[in-house]
Amino acid sequence: MTTLFYRYLHTVSSSPPSKSAIITYLTQTLGFPKPRAVFYVNRFSSTQTNPQSVILFLKSHGFNLTDIHKWVTQSPQILFSDVEKTLKPNIHFFQDLGLTGSALGKFISKKPVYLSNRFEERLKPCVDIVKRLMLDDRNNENLIRTLRRCNWANVNQPVVKVAANVKYLEQCGIKAPGLLRVSEAKLKTGIGFFLDTVKFEREVLVRRPACLMYSLEERVIPRFKVLNILMSKRILKKMPSFLNVMRLPEDEFLEKFISKDRNHAEELLLAYKSGDLLLQSDKKQIRSS
Repeated sequence: MTTLFYRYLHTVSSSPPSKSAIITYLTQTLGFPKPRAVFYVNRFSSTQTNPQSVILFLKSHGFNLTDIHKWVTQSPQILFSDVEKTLKPNIHFFQDLGLTGSALGKFISKKPVYLSNRFEERLKPCVDIVKRLMLDDRNNENLIRTLRRCNWANVNQPVVKVAANVKYLEQCGIKAPGLLRVSEAKLKTGIGFFLDTVKFEREVLVRRPACLMYSLEERVIPRFKVLNILMSKRILKKMPSFLNVMRLPEDEFLEKFISKDRNHAEELLLAYKSGDLLLQSDKKQIRSS
């Protein structure tokens, strides 16, 4: 298959190939089943479609053939992109951010869909919004790191989601790019729980915003309930930092706060596994730091 792919680069023509020629290329060179190849051609191709020019454009920017083969296999719509209107502006955009050479190749390898025409309507506006959160971001290092981790290209209405979260976080005085992937509803619930129930100071969330990414139902609330029981029964001589408790791996938390006390292990485990939040306002406050 690889040999055919290399050979294909040396048989390009200046005019757009026919649909049958593209189908032959997808099946014989890239190994797509014929029904899928026909589907891609019918869905993505046009009278101006020229996969040869796409491949030559990517190759001219220093991308190796192995990477190109991987990208078009994962995101075949790239083959049907307009070089001048889609690929060239997208590549230049990432280069302007500071991604060049092998670094750009590695970045695209993780998200080849970023080369598609969905870039303009989905990713680019998100990038512009995220920049508002980046303070002293030298060479766009934090921005690029965020782009590698997030998957906005496959999220419905990503701009609406990101913009809403940015606005809400900024109102709370919190700047954390990772939280852009969390829904606004989850952010509001989490902030409310930590401020009103756990009694964290707002500065705690500003310093440690990552705690808002923990699952309330599966981690935060169960652990808070266990600590409240241990506190009410005076089992613990000194309350630990709830921030540290949340970070503990599951097995370590069970061993340290549930299994160790055999007399109350069953009650603690039941409280930990139940999904009910039965916390009284007069319970003592857990230290936030």
